[in-house]
Amino acid sequence: MNIEIKHLQLISNIYDLGSLSQAAEKMYISQPAASHMLKNFEERLGGAVFKRVNKKLVLTQVGEVLLHAANEVLPKIAHYEIQLDELIKGKTGRIRIATECHTSYSWLPKVLLSFKEQHPDIEIDIEVEATSNPLQYLDEGKIDMAIMIDTAFENHYSYHPLFEDEMMLVTSKDHKLALKKYVEAKDFKNENYIMYAEEFESNSVANKVLIPAMVRPEKITKLKLTEAIIEMAKANIGIASLSNWLIKPYLTSRTLKVTKITKTGLFRQWSVVSHHEKPKHLIDFIAHLQQNIIR
Repeated sequence: MNIEIKHLQLISNIYDLGSLSQAAEKMYISQPAASHMLKNFEERLGGAVFKRVNKKLVLTQVGEVLLHAANEVLPKIAHYEIQLDELIKGKTGRIRIATECHTSYSWLPKVLLSFKEQHPDIEIDIEVEATSNPLQYLDEGKIDMAIMIDTAFENHYSYHPLFEDEMMLVTSKDHKLALKKYVEAKDFKNENYIMYAEEFESNSVANKVLIPAMVRPEKITKLKLTEAIIEMAKANIGIASLSNWLIKPYLTSRTLKVTKITKTGLFRQWSVVSHHEKPKHLIDFIAHLQQNIIR
C-alpha cells in the first residue's frame, strides 16, 4: 500500500481547507499535481478517500481512517523534525565526557557551568568509569570526547589542544631537595613519592623521567585528594609532583617549596580527543573549552 507522509498531508489539508485547490496551494504544488497524487493514491488503495456530496469533498470510511492516522502521525513527525533541526544546529544534544586526570575537576565544572548557561538544552554527562581507559570508551561509542594528557597521535582520532602546564616537585621547605634548583631522576630514588591513586606507569613524572632512567622511588604512597598530598609533603613525610597551576593556591604557606623537575622543566600537553565526525553541539563545546579554561 505504501502510505507516504505526503498522502497524509494532502488528506489532512483537503479536510481542513475544504478544497483540493487550497490544499495544493498550502503544499506548494499545482492543483493538477494534487489531483493526480490523490487519484494515484486511491488506485493503490483500491478505494476512494473522498466522495463528492453537493460539490463538496467528504471523507469516506477509508478517508476517515486515513485522517485519523494523519492526525496521529503528522504532529509526531513535526515534533521530531524540530528535534532533529535543533540537534543538527547544535541547540540540543548530549555530550558524554571522560577525563584522564582527576585534577581536571578543579577547573572543568566552571567551564561546564558557563557552557550550560549559554546552551541550557545540551545535556552533559561525566563518565567517571571511563577515567582509567578513555580511548577504549571512545572507540566503543560510550563517550563522545576525552580530556587527556600527552596523548600519542593516532590518525583515527581528532585532537584539539587545550593548554600546556609544567609539573613541579612539591616538598617541605625543610626537605633536602628544597635547596636544589632542579631535581633529576636520581633524586627520587630514596624518597617516599606521594602521588594520586593511579598506576605508577601512568604518572607523568614516572613515565617521562623515572622509568626512562630506571629509577623507582623507595616508597610510593597513593592518595586520592590533592589536599592530602599537599599536607603530606608539607609535613615532610614525602615528596610529590603537581602541576604549577594546581599548586599555586597552596603557596601562600611558607612551609612548602616547589622545584623544577629536570633542568629544562617537565611539561604536559592537555588535549581533547574525539572522533573526526562530530555533531555541531560537540564542536561548539570543544571550542568553548579552548576559550574559557580558567586554571
